[in-house]
Amino acid sequence: MQVFAYCWACNKEYDVSRWSNKYGVKCDSPECDGYVIGPTGSIKPRIVGDFSKTPEPLIKVISSN
Repeated sequence: MQVFAYCWACNKEYDVSRWSNKYGVKCDSPECDGYVIGPTGSIKPRIVGDFSKTPEPLIKVISSN
């Protein structure tokens, strides 16, 4: 699954799938003063992936019986 985020000002798209969760990441476009990840951690997302399959649960319950 990939997560893309758009700059809040110029709408340039960035692949933020492997970015750390830093806040306040600015757009690198010339003459753009917008944020890709806002100071509060907000993004304009687009998620790409195969949603046809049910994902594995994050926590599996193991019986001790």
